Amino acid sequence: VLRLVAGSSVSNGYVAYYAKNVYTDQSGESKLHKIDDYVFYIDGDDIELFAYVGDETDITLPSDYEGMQYIIAERAFSGLTSITSMNAVPPYVDSYAFSNLYHSIPIYVPIQSVEAYMGADNWRDFSNIIGLCTIELITENGTVTGAGEYEHGTEVTLTATANEGYRFVKWSDGETNATRTITVTADVTLTAEFAINVYTVTLSAENGTVTGAGEYNHGTEVTLTATPAEGYHFVKWSDGETNATRTIIVTSDMTLSAEFAINVYTVTLIAENGTVTGAGEYAHGTEVTLTATPNEGYHFVKWSDGETNATR
Repeated sequence: VLRLVAGSSVSNGYVAYYAKNVYTDQSGESKLHKIDDYVFYIDGDDIELFAYVGDETDITLPSDYEGMQYIIAERAFSGLTSITSMNAVPPYVDSYAFSNLYHSIPIYVPIQSVEAYMGADNWRDFSNIIGLCTIELITENGTVTGAGEYEHGTEVTLTATANEGYRFVKWSDGETNATRTITVTADVTLTAEFAINVYTVTLSAENGTVTGAGEYNHGTEVTLTATPAEGYHFVKWSDGETNATRTIIVTSDMTLSAEFAINVYTVTLIAENGTVTGAGEYAHGTEVTLTATPNEGYHFVKWSDGETNATR
């Protein structure tokens, strides 16, 4: 594999010709493929992590190349201050892959794989292989913070925050504090459990009936209906809404009362050749005495509804 080094004495024309032949296949397609800051050399089933071309000095190795394992090529790295490899099995390394690195830099690996790295070719040359514990957090209907990789013994704060309309219940290990601190000594997987809020809709009324009261999950659409008793009419709900039938979206406990008013009717009396009393406005159900008095020379016959009593 050709390594191009800045300041090479090879002429530009020769380098271009040689690179074209080594790094392209017969169709002219490049064998070098860049993913993020890593360049891979692909030749059939052979896959090499050819070089790291990013600016960071603390890097995390890719877990694979499109689902396939790779080999770390010679002199793929230089100037690094740490390497993190979360592969449980140490990646295979060419003999001189780490030759441009200080062997005292920290190498972070899964806690359960420390011995494997310490015994693997070329990896064993590093004197500071450190195990990392993984915290995996799972949730629905909320968010969590604190997931990641940590050195053994690190104190980590985990936080679970419920989405709108939900409340935190507990962590999967039984802990009921949404914010907690753990000391990492092994890989940990925790689930934050949230439950939807349930609210009470309370309705009240006099001189009528109401429907729609009850307990509802956050966000439920509920239809409320106010029906007046006989002789009454609906006026408004206590929150000012004037539609007797309405739809609300429940987002908190709610108490509403329906206001009804008694119907008021007009009694109109008409007479010729006599006088009548009892006309006026009266509330529904009011008892009213009506009196018809004839003028001199006349006598009462009947009311227009057929009633023959002058006083009724």
